[in-house]
Amino acid sequence: IISLYEVFEKISKLIESDEQAESLLNFGNILRTNFKILKELDVHCKYKNEIVVFYASPSGKKREMTLRCEKIEYSKKNDKLYLWGFCEQYGIVYLRTDHIKKIVKISKVNSQLDIKPRECLYKISNDYSVPVGIDKDAKILKVTKDYVLIRQEYLSEFNLIQKILSCGSNLIEIQNEDINRKVLKIIQEVRGMYS
Repeated sequence: IISLYEVFEKISKLIESDEQAESLLNFGNILRTNFKILKELDVHCKYKNEIVVFYASPSGKKREMTLRCEKIEYSKKNDKLYLWGFCEQYGIVYLRTDHIKKIVKISKVNSQLDIKPRECLYKISNDYSVPVGIDKDAKILKVTKDYVLIRQEYLSEFNLIQKILSCGSNLIEIQNEDINRKVLKIIQEVRGMYS
């Protein structure tokens, strides 16, 4: 590991950007990467294959997921690599590559998708001093003195839930039972951690 660090240190001196050089020297995350899986994922992204992976999420849940591979992207925020793809169950997903433990099988080669956004209706309080819950994929359906009814289109269930949770106490009602159940479960888990 020390020898590898010294090689990276020599390479970093040739890089003009201090930010990139520092990122290269912080290679701890790179050492945890399974390069065999990473190479396979890269090929699957190139051909837009649908694959089944065994994924161990950061929360500790382990499960198989079927997704169409789109791209692998590096996040400067946390120095991690992510596989972006589309999953029927969750919409757009991004999985940390170091948590993909195995590629179980290839479901479809060169899969073509017609991704249609889903929608969720929810109400937030009509308090314009806190402009939450409304973005470019949302449409205001009704405004009363008490609430604003919003139709939110989404491709990523994870991002939708984050958006709804960000409404905080301004959230009045979620009219999609599945999303409502998932948001309530998250709130109960968080409440349990602080009780």
